[in-house]
Amino acid sequence: MRQQGVPSTLANGLPRKVWRLRRVLFSALFAAAPCAFLYGWGDAGVNAQTARRGDVSGENVPFASPRPPKPKRDLIHANDGRFWRRLVNDGLHDKAGPSASKLQEPARFLSKLPGKPEETGNNVDWVAALHRGDIAPKDRLKSGAAPELLDLDIVMPRTAGMPMVRFPHRAHTEWLDCSNCHDRPFVKKAGANRFNMADILAGEYCGRCHGAVAFPATDCLRCHSVEHNEGVAN
Repeated sequence: MRQQGVPSTLANGLPRKVWRLRRVLFSALFAAAPCAFLYGWGDAGVNAQTARRGDVSGENVPFASPRPPKPKRDLIHANDGRFWRRLVNDGLHDKAGPSASKLQEPARFLSKLPGKPEETGNNVDWVAALHRGDIAPKDRLKSGAAPELLDLDIVMPRTAGMPMVRFPHRAHTEWLDCSNCHDRPFVKKAGANRFNMADILAGEYCGRCHGAVAFPATDCLRCHSVEHNEGVAN
């Protein structure tokens, strides 16, 4: 039975059933919009906003890429151009170790010593630091005679295409007693010692100290410092 006052055809030409269906669809759409914002689009919008702030990793966030975390400074620079890597990022110390945060940063103390920027080593001229009085290492653990200072350079000419090696006794005997090197690993006789760079890089001969507690053997020209045309022979 037709309801009174509702024509079968509306003024715009649409049938009454089509008009009712359209009204139901619009009502459902407006009812679903707040829910979609709260549980769907709204959640994504919040995630996108927090991702832009860098609060979350940004996974499953459709509207914004995450901002990468600001990296901590890996190097500490001195005014003279030298720099040192932080202990936790030097590739040697364990970041997760309980003592990593308790160790002294090299830059804090080494920057006070003389030196120059270098690609290898620790940027400190230890001999200059000793002569200047910046450091005062103990020459012996037990009481006794002081180490003998020997001011004698040994030049090793058999270095192929590299410059010859100059070994300064004085720079070493200011730190070490002769018994540290003679007669083991070095025999105290000219021409009696046969070794090469492979032995040194393996931790033998000069490699017992250089690369461990002294500047590394990869800093070639610190030792290969005498040209063959200078006419110096061992």
